[in-house]
Amino acid sequence: MLDLKAITIAALPFAGLDLVEELLAFEGTPTLLHLRDKEHDDVIAFWVDFDSAGNRWLYGKVDKAELFDYLIRRKSLRSLLTTIHSEFLFLADSYKDDKPGSVRMIKARDLPEEYLPTGDSYYIEDEMPAYYVDYLTEYNYIHKLREKSYVVTVEPSSQTHQDTVGAKEAAEVLNGMVSSIEGYVRVKAFNLLKEKYSDVRRINKRINAMRKHFSPRIAEAEFGSFEVWLAIDTLTFNLTEDEIDSKLRSEVIDGYRQDVLDVDFTSDEDARIISNKFNEDERKMIYNPLFKLIESDDFDITISDFAHTLQRTRGKIKLKSSFKDIIMPQPTLEQVEDELKKKNKIVSVFFNLKEGQDVTTLSKKNLLENLLFTENRAEAPFEIKSPIEVDGKTQKIKKPLRCTLSVDDAGNLVLFNSLFGLSADGTDIQVLSDSIKRQFLQLVESLIQLKETDYPKYVQVSRFL
Repeated sequence: MLDLKAITIAALPFAGLDLVEELLAFEGTPTLLHLRDKEHDDVIAFWVDFDSAGNRWLYGKVDKAELFDYLIRRKSLRSLLTTIHSEFLFLADSYKDDKPGSVRMIKARDLPEEYLPTGDSYYIEDEMPAYYVDYLTEYNYIHKLREKSYVVTVEPSSQTHQDTVGAKEAAEVLNGMVSSIEGYVRVKAFNLLKEKYSDVRRINKRINAMRKHFSPRIAEAEFGSFEVWLAIDTLTFNLTEDEIDSKLRSEVIDGYRQDVLDVDFTSDEDARIISNKFNEDERKMIYNPLFKLIESDDFDITISDFAHTLQRTRGKIKLKSSFKDIIMPQPTLEQVEDELKKKNKIVSVFFNLKEGQDVTTLSKKNLLENLLFTENRAEAPFEIKSPIEVDGKTQKIKKPLRCTLSVDDAGNLVLFNSLFGLSADGTDIQVLSDSIKRQFLQLVESLIQLKETDYPKYVQVSRFL
């Protein structure tokens, strides 16, 4: 046997070792054992050497996660031994006459190459032994969630903080993905339940229970550039066990992948397929949260899955404006204005009055005392799309200039872009839109100066060009 430079100790530091399972054997002779000591710690013993006098075994304490990763073939035996969490491994010699031999302590990095298995030394069985299904149930559950996970990777759009993603942005991505997935569950559940029940309250109760259970779990996460594995837990879903629960459980994971994640967001044909499958309210619940993430100026996202079953392997997700217009049709200027006026009127007339009392007879003081609810401003999103055309000038932009259209206390329209601080107010939406366009073109024309005087704004403007 190899003569090793290692620290000799009196005995193995594991008392009362009992055999749990023979994991590997060669021609009927065990070569890898799973043992447990009297403290109920898990220990592996790997046969590494022999001579005419006896055998040498390598012992190491492992945690359940390490053991599980080996048994599901995520980690090879070589990787398990060289990256083991224990500080020391132990080499114990045993002789044919049962005479105890020497015990030596060694660090994993000092193991001789001759004692290490090959890089492809994965567990040879397709499934781990039945005993471990219960023994490692916690890790088995997590593993099964990971197998069904959607992998969302977030990278910052600038290198101000190197590759790190802000907690606020990470939370925004999580909230957006959860909203989209829960929206999909709600839509699928409603379409199944409405065929069976007419009681809206009963339907909503079932939907809320399903949505709560299927709200995605975090199966794994990595940091720096933020990566999170989101999984819909269908494993523990056991509500009423009727055909609707069974159908939803079997369809929701693959359905979300096919209907949402595996869609080409630059294809008008895919957009029309979605529009034919879901009505506008349903599309809003499912896709609008994703659109907000894709269009963010603060980060870029990519989405894949654990099993690599997505047909569209891609880098940063791109959203074509025509795709979005089909999925989420923009209202006309007249519709927006009418809706804003309607909102403004509605929120202005909620008073607590006695039956039969005429609001016109109340003084201003009485009106204020009886006012139940007020809202000084109603708002709606407003997009200025490419190309920007105003005063004979034309400028193409990569993405829409997103603004907010609101009604102020005096009833005037206010158009505002928070990214660049652009604003205009008046009574004509077209005039306001043209004013924002002029202000943006002024920023474009001053791009060289911005690089010297306001570099963050220079970067933001450049992303539109």
